[in-house]
Amino acid sequence: MQTFYEHLKENTSTLDSLGHDMPMSSKRKKQLESDKGIFKDFNIEQWLDYEYPKNSSVITKQELKILQSYELYRDNAKEFMKMVDEKIMKPFKQYYKEHDLPLKDIEEAERIKNQFRPIVLQLKVHYNRPRPQKLAKAMIFYRQSQFNVFPLKTAETPSYPSGHATEGRFVSLFLADKVPFEHKGNIKKLGDDVGNSRQIAGVHYPTDTEFGHQLAGAFYTHYKEKSGIKEHKIHFHGISLEEEAFTIPINEPKHIDSFPTDLDKGELKKLLKYLKTQTEVVPIAGGNEGGIKVRISDTETKEWVKQNINLKLKYGKGSLGKEPSPSGEDWEAMITVGQRTRKGKDPSKETPDEWDRVSRKELWTGTLITQSETLAKEFDKIGLPNLTQTGSGKGGGKVSKEWSKWGGKNATPKTDIMSGKKRISLKKAGGSQVMSAKAPEGIATFNAASKMMGKNAPKETAKIIDFMQNETMDLTGSGYKGSVTDLETELETSKGNPQKMKNLKPFKDELDATRKNIGTLTTKIVKVFNDNPTFKKHFVFEAATGQVKFGDTSPSRADVMVEFDDAKGKITHNYSLKSVDEADVQTLTNLYKFYAAFKSAGKSSPYISIRGAVTKTPQQVMNFTKRILSDEYEKDTHMTFSAIINDALTMNEYGRKMLHENSIEQLDEFALFDKIKKGLSNINKKVRDKFTQMFNWIKEKVNNAFNWIKKQGEKMLSLVLKFFNIQVTTVKLTGKGPELFTE
Repeated sequence: MQTFYEHLKENTSTLDSLGHDMPMSSKRKKQLESDKGIFKDFNIEQWLDYEYPKNSSVITKQELKILQSYELYRDNAKEFMKMVDEKIMKPFKQYYKEHDLPLKDIEEAERIKNQFRPIVLQLKVHYNRPRPQKLAKAMIFYRQSQFNVFPLKTAETPSYPSGHATEGRFVSLFLADKVPFEHKGNIKKLGDDVGNSRQIAGVHYPTDTEFGHQLAGAFYTHYKEKSGIKEHKIHFHGISLEEEAFTIPINEPKHIDSFPTDLDKGELKKLLKYLKTQTEVVPIAGGNEGGIKVRISDTETKEWVKQNINLKLKYGKGSLGKEPSPSGEDWEAMITVGQRTRKGKDPSKETPDEWDRVSRKELWTGTLITQSETLAKEFDKIGLPNLTQTGSGKGGGKVSKEWSKWGGKNATPKTDIMSGKKRISLKKAGGSQVMSAKAPEGIATFNAASKMMGKNAPKETAKIIDFMQNETMDLTGSGYKGSVTDLETELETSKGNPQKMKNLKPFKDELDATRKNIGTLTTKIVKVFNDNPTFKKHFVFEAATGQVKFGDTSPSRADVMVEFDDAKGKITHNYSLKSVDEADVQTLTNLYKFYAAFKSAGKSSPYISIRGAVTKTPQQVMNFTKRILSDEYEKDTHMTFSAIINDALTMNEYGRKMLHENSIEQLDEFALFDKIKKGLSNINKKVRDKFTQMFNWIKEKVNNAFNWIKKQGEKMLSLVLKFFNIQVTTVKLTGKGPELFTE
């Protein structure tokens, strides 16, 4: 008769023997035999020993869990996933056309990457890793219905390495070396998005992507060596980007036209044109007194200036000057002013409050004028004329009685600007938040979303509310004033001073407790939203509109959200927020991630703030979800043995070192547990103490789990099986089996 442990081992062996085992199509066979071109002598042998983690390993199970969590974000990424499925080059081509870059580079990149495609296929055949959905179907703790993938046409080959990740990274490396400096980062991000989109689709493991990226780097190095391309660094004529900035940068001829100077503007444009041929940074700026400074340090350029233009210039040492960086409220005022100035109206009379803010803060200058007026034109185009600012200083009505009852007091309106009766929430593209709330405001938002859903609201929200009401959410108890950074710095510099550390102990204890609660609260929020996407939609709707907070007819309740890109002078999105059933509300739900974080305001005590931030790329989605649902995921007391072992390893300093060992990836939970036990006797005292901490933590969690299981009556057996990730139809247990813990 099989023991429980023997059954587990048998299942592990079955999983590890699972491969892709799907016949290769004629198209792929043709690709496999195609000409390798410049890569014909690429050393593939050195890439045959990069084994992927075993199918039964902790890492692979964790990867599947991460991929499963991405399903929530597929709507946001579906167009990109479809695009690059068969046409990897298309997003690069679109970017090149948008920015008027030479398309011959795109053609060359495609030609070269097609040459190493046979090598990638060879490696896929060699490793024969099953796709995630096939493995999930074979795992006893999954159901096929629980692990869905986005339908793609090119996911029929073995999984490891990811061809898309390899090609996307190679193309981005190739193109980034050819485009001007300001495009390099965008091109590299596009390359990563190609590979990461396959994880969002659920067809590749993270380790497939990582291997693909390594391989792409090797391909690019090989290409450069064979092509005789030498590494080079960008030369900035001795200009430092770390020094004091000028007041106003001049990087376009039109900026010279608008700059108040008595200097010959034709000569200045001549200088500008020359400097642009010499460096990717234009070192010319307006001085504080209306003069002109030029950052030139090399003799060659100074000599050219002396011979070719008739200007007496000041040579500065500062970095490229930057115009002021307007806040969100500043942009509200600037766009409002821009709507008047572009039509020849006097903003000081039409919108005096907004003009006062703009002029007082010296924002109406240089490119900011152009950007403001361009954005103003965009607002006119979408039917939002005659804007007036509301924001925190205006229009802040009273919160509803319900909101007050739940503890919410902040009356800052959701409406930033108005156009007639349309109430607009204005957000900056790429970094705007739908909320940033103290615990009472967060509690009120959860209550409001629950009220909207009625009896269909998830019960887990009550636990989140209870947690925020009863756990440490700020540092007011110890009386600490200032930022978290200040406190951490003080703690670090006070080491070795017992008296100072004693005085700081109440602050440290409260800081540690609050930081722990940040992690716990984040994971609770992420989990309830992942498990209940409809509830998340109601939560986002309330956070964005303030419908329950202010009432549906209040001027403070937003019914439109406009997102803008200040650099491009474009409105990127225009969302309708009239009701929770609007399609735009679902789009926003897919865009926003929620988490807890420290926030400090002036000299007050730091507190936990619930943030709702926009997430727009596969990479951002992956980074956030992976971090929360793996390393920092706080399990319930009835978690699985696999989760306990994995958490122990990720939370412990020496456990993390073990995880980075190549051999550790191939061990199952019981083998890992044995390794931890052996570590108690096979290492020195200092390290042994760390392993003892890990072992005791595992013991405590396992005991807590079984104490909980024992109380579940007739469910106890099924919960024991669930604890060990085992699902059986018939089983007999004889004897007491292996003991996990022995004194």
